[in-house]
Formats: sequence, C-alpha cells, structure tokens
Amino acid sequence: MLNVSAGLAVCLLVLCALVCTASGQDMPAFRRHDLGRTRADSSMMLLDLQFSSRMEESLQFAVEPHAQPNLMMHTSLRPTLMEKLIGAGFLTAVLITADDHTARRSERWYARSPKERNLSDSFVMMGDGAPHLGLAGAFAVFGFATSDRRALRTGSAMVRAILGTGLLVQTLKRTFGRQRPSHATRPRGSWRPFPDQRQYHKNIPAFDAFPSGHIATTTTTLTVLMESYPEATWLRPVSYAIIGAVGFGLANAGMHWYSDFPLGIILGHLIGKLAVHSASVFDDSTRYGREPSMTINPLLTEGRVGVELHIAL
Repeated sequence: MLNVSAGLAVCLLVLCALVCTASGQDMPAFRRHDLGRTRADSSMMLLDLQFSSRMEESLQFAVEPHAQPNLMMHTSLRPTLMEKLIGAGFLTAVLITADDHTARRSERWYARSPKERNLSDSFVMMGDGAPHLGLAGAFAVFGFATSDRRALRTGSAMVRAILGTGLLVQTLKRTFGRQRPSHATRPRGSWRPFPDQRQYHKNIPAFDAFPSGHIATTTTTLTVLMESYPEATWLRPVSYAIIGAVGFGLANAGMHWYSDFPLGIILGHLIGKLAVHSASVFDDSTRYGREPSMTINPLLTEGRVGVELHIAL
C-alpha cells in the first residue's frame, strides 16, 4: 500500500514538473506561486511516505527479527582443506592417548559371544572394497540400461574414487607402519615409518593400521552418492551411520585403533568430492573449469605396469 502511494506521489511530481515546464512562462505570478506551493506540498508528502515506510520496517524487524534477511547466513562457515587436515590431526592425537583403553574394551566385547563377533565381522565386510565396486557396477549397468547419465556419472566417479583412495591409503600405510591392535607389541602399537617392503608383505598386520582403508573406502563411496544425489536428504544420516558401524566393527575385530579413523574419513571425503566434481567421460561439457580435479591413468614403463594418480588442488 505504501509503495502504491509513493508511486502516485512520484507521478504527481512528474506531472507538476511537466506542467510547470510547458506553461510556466505564460502563467500569472500568483498562478506560478500556487504551483510552487503545490510542488513543495507534494515533495513533503513523498518524504513523509518514505519516513513512514522505514519506520514500519524498523518496527516489523523489532517485533519479528526473522522477517529481515540474516546476513550471517550468507557467510561461509565451511572449513578449508587445511583446517580439515589440522582437525583430523588433532583428533587423531587425542584418540591415540585413549587407544590402549578402547582397544581392550573392544576386544572384550568381540570375545563376549558369537553374536557380537558375527555382527562385528558383518560391519567389517561393509567396508571392504568388493561391495563398493559392486555398487559402482550396479550404477553403471542401471545407467546403460535406462540411459540415465547421472547414474553413469555416479558409477564412473565411484570407481575413480575407490581406486584413488586405495592408492593414497596404501602409500600412507607403507609410510607410517603402525601395528594393528591384534598384533601390537606395546601399548597403542609400534610405529615403524618406511618399513622394508619385503617385511611389510611378510607380516602386513604389523604395519598397515594407519590410516584405515576400510573407513576411507566407505567414506569415499558414500560421499560420491551424497554429492551425486543431493536431493536425497536421507542419504546423509544413513551414510554417517554406516561409517560409524564399519569403524565399530574394525575396532572390535582388532584390525584398527580408533585413532586410525579420522584421517581415513578426511581422505575418503576429499577424494569422493574430487571424483564427482572432476570432468568425466560422461559429462556433456567441462563445466567445472579449473576447479580441483583428479585423474587416474594406466602407467606403463620399462619392466613395470601400474596406475598413475594425479590430484590437482
């Protein structure tokens, strides 16, 4: 209503100005004086309307604060990559201090009955690479059968994320060389950085605890799903529950310490997002520009065959 009144006042002002310009010179003095007073009165009316409108908005904000836009909501509070890595490092350090205690409790729970053992083993299987590759294959088959390009992109991103996570995690395992709880020779396990690779392959559980590959693979697969289908809001709580269940089973089975999980989660999340938001062969265009990307290519050199992982941040 106020906007309509203000518009009418502006129209009156414009009309008065046109009349004054067209016939001001031919008017008697008293007519020009009256027109000047009319113009002044209209200007005061417009100012009064603007003042009243602002007062009404201020009163509305005082009574209903949510009616005004919250500028803080537009401020990004998401942590940066460096902040995530620092947070994962801090959480890992905190959990290491309690690893011996939590490992003993998990061991007692696992040995309590066959039911607990079977449940933990089932959770561990959920984090194995085979089910995740099977899920990626299912998306690919569904995409080809129904010409669903998003399903095809999801399957492609899952494969790239799983392979990329596996390569990175295996490199870190061979870097840190931490013992599993089931093979620990001292509280919280021994750390033997850069172990001899022959010894590593002869006794893998003595070197491959940190970080957790099961957790990283589970996180990267579920991250691809959540990023590919953001409208499925139920995926997020279900994914968190699955990641927690896999970690619970790994700790009970003596395969990992709880401090092995934070870095695995961060790596899986990062690689999953890179796999989704990198241009793939099923994309219509390279709409992602020069954003972070990940590529995996076969590597053929003299006497060696392998896979090359390239991550651009």
